[in-house]
Amino acid sequence: MKKIKIGFVVNDLVVGGVAKVLISLSNNLNPELFDIHLLVLSNNIEMLKYLPLKNNVTLHCFEYRFDTNYSLISYLKNSFNYSSTFEKSVELRKTIQTLQLEILHFHTLPRQLVIGILAKKKNNRLKLIFTDHSNRIIPGDYNFYQHYLLAFSYR
Repeated sequence: MKKIKIGFVVNDLVVGGVAKVLISLSNNLNPELFDIHLLVLSNNIEMLKYLPLKNNVTLHCFEYRFDTNYSLISYLKNSFNYSSTFEKSVELRKTIQTLQLEILHFHTLPRQLVIGILAKKKNNRLKLIFTDHSNRIIPGDYNFYQHYLLAFSYR
């Protein structure tokens, strides 16, 4: 049986909830069913000292220099201005294309989803999934128009 080629994209693997969830998920997928690739948008893989990857999971690190500025302007710019993401993600998108991934699962900030949209333009059979681990937007953090515009940029 043909393995499903899946790639998980994450900003980094620092000690924390997202890294632990993603490493556990990757390690627990059936290696007979899945060809698993972990695509990290930085070289910060500190969590692997404490929770190593199994041999069947392939690690790919990139110097993407992702933006963590939590401003409305930053979200909108990264959601609608693909040119800077296009330039920053050349190596990453080339890897995605070379691996011929079938599923690309993002565990990043929403603004990094543009990478998937650009990758899908080269392979429209690619399925994109986004899991938001965010708890940074809670009631009262933003006024009405900021909350509405952030929701719009997420979509």
